[in-house]
Amino acid sequence: MSKIDNNNLITLRELGEMFGVKKSSLIYYTQMGILVPDVVAGKTALFDKEKVVKKWDELKDLRESHTLSEIREILNQKNVNRKK
Repeated sequence: MSKIDNNNLITLRELGEMFGVKKSSLIYYTQMGILVPDVVAGKTALFDKEKVVKKWDELKDLRESHTLSEIREILNQKNVNRKK
């Protein structure tokens, strides 16, 4: 596991502003396991900005031809393959 740069952490609200997406949508993506916070401090989910931007770009591409459930399965399979 790589070390997290605390100066590079952003909140869901900041992600929403950056991506032009409602915070509630991002919370839903988090609940589905599509977006996974790097740090949880109390009720605040924090994301590594660089990692989440890459993930968001991947999600945008996948959303063009897949449902959120399918995306979750695709991402889960990628994670399984990375751990092998």
